[in-house]
Amino acid sequence: MYRELDINDLKDKLNFIKIIDIRNRSDYKKGHLLGAINIPLDKLIMDEQKYLTKDEVYYIVCKYGRQSALLCEYLSSLGYLVVNCLGGMENWKGELVK
Repeated sequence: MYRELDINDLKDKLNFIKIIDIRNRSDYKKGHLLGAINIPLDKLIMDEQKYLTKDEVYYIVCKYGRQSALLCEYLSSLGYLVVNCLGGMENWKGELVK
């Protein structure tokens, strides 16, 4: 089972957590969370072992929070520690890195 957290609750944690932004590259380049790495959804599904380890916690971010929830369900079933960021980037109220 995965956890969920409102995306705006990440503001004080950005320097201390691993964030994976699963949006496409062009959306990521328009603005993303500080420290977030971009691994598009299709790449992550195809080869999650290349990008993830089972001893780290990953915060998964998408545009609205729906794709990240589905991905978290999938990754959790494989034994990964993941947190779905509710609301996605469309609801982020902080600064973005461009």
